[in-house]
Amino acid sequence: MQQVSPAILQARYPPPYHQYPTLSVGSPQSIKSIDTTVFGPSVPPLKNAKLAPHNAMNHNHNNNNNTNSNNNNNGHTTMNNGQSIPEVDPRRLILFNLPADLVQEYLELYLEHLSGESEIERIDYSNLEDTTVMVTFKTELDMNEVRRRHGTRSKLNNSEIALAEVIAPATVMIRNLPADISRDVLELYFSNRRRSDGGQVVDVTLDKEHQHALVTFADYRDVRRVIKREHLIHNHRLDVRIFYAHMGVEPFIDASNVGKKPDPICYRGSDDSRYAFLLKNRPLLDELRDQLKTINGHINLQNEGVIEINFTESRLTVKRRLKWAKDIEKLVEHFLTERLVVHKVPWNNNKIPQITSEQLAELSLKDNTRLMQLAPSDTQQ
Repeated sequence: MQQVSPAILQARYPPPYHQYPTLSVGSPQSIKSIDTTVFGPSVPPLKNAKLAPHNAMNHNHNNNNNTNSNNNNNGHTTMNNGQSIPEVDPRRLILFNLPADLVQEYLELYLEHLSGESEIERIDYSNLEDTTVMVTFKTELDMNEVRRRHGTRSKLNNSEIALAEVIAPATVMIRNLPADISRDVLELYFSNRRRSDGGQVVDVTLDKEHQHALVTFADYRDVRRVIKREHLIHNHRLDVRIFYAHMGVEPFIDASNVGKKPDPICYRGSDDSRYAFLLKNRPLLDELRDQLKTINGHINLQNEGVIEINFTESRLTVKRRLKWAKDIEKLVEHFLTERLVVHKVPWNNNKIPQITSEQLAELSLKDNTRLMQLAPSDTQQ
C-alpha cells in the first residue's frame, strides 16, 4: 500500500505508535477519591461510561492527602479505605476539551505557554476522546506555575481547557477473555498473588458484549507486576494492558501521526468478483465516485485491477482521521449491496463450474448491469 506524503510536522517525536483498538468505557480509576487534581472546569465524563462520575473529581488533591490518608510502616501513603495514593508524574499533563479542529502547531504554542516554554517530548491523543491529549515534557514541571499560567489563559480558540495531573494507573484492561468469564473469577484471579502477581482488587467492570474487562487494584504498584507476566484463564491467554483514566490503553494516538493523511484503501479485483465487476462497469463506478466525494474519498485507477480510494481533505482532525477508513468501508459495502444486482445460477455437476464460471463472468461484463455467480444446488450443498 503506497504511503501518502505527510504534512510538514516537527520531527522531534519518537516513531509513531500503532493504535491499539479500544472501546469508550468508564474507568473505575477515574471515579475514586484518589484521582488527581483538576485545574479549570470539571473534567467531561467519559462517553458510554457505565459508572457515574464522583464529585471527588473536583476536590483538591492536597486536601485528600491531609484528611483521608496515612503512612504505613513502609512509608507508603494510603487512603483510609486501604487504597494507595498513586504517584504523580511530574513530566506529564492531560488536557481536556481541546477544539476538535485544532492545528498541532497551535496546540504546541499553548503547551509551551503553560509550561514556561519547556521542551515537549511527545503529545498523544486519547483512545477514548478525540478532544483529550496527554503531553509528556522532557523536564519536570512546576505544577503551581502551570496552574497560575492556566488561570491567566484557560481558553484556546473559545474552548475552556481543563488540565489534570497524570497519576500512576491502578487499572488494567483485559482482553481475549473466555466466553464463560465472570466478575467473581476475575476478582479471585487478580487478587491471587501466587497466580497473577496481583493484589487486593477494589473494582471489576466486565463488558461481555465486547469481551474485555477493567480491573482496579488498591495499590497501583500491583499493576507494574501484573503486566510483566503472562496470564492464562481456562486455557485463554489474556491480553493485559495498563489502562489510563481518560486516555485508555497504550499505545495512544501519536500526535505526530494525526496530521498525516490516512493510507489509501484498496479494493483488488482479484480478491472479490464484485470489485472486478465494478472496475468494468463505468456507470456504476462513476456513481460510487460521486458518493465517495461526500466523505472526502477520491477513486484512483492508476494501478491496473485496483480501485484505490484516497483521502481528499487538506485539514485533518483526530476524529476525522480515525473515522475516515471505517466510513469508506461502510459506504462501499452498502453501495455494493444496494446497487449491484447479483444473480445466483445453480449448478449440479462438479465438472461444469469452472467453464460456466468463466462464461458467466464474460456475460456479466457484457450485460454491465448484473453480476452472475454460480451457486451450488440443494443436492450439492
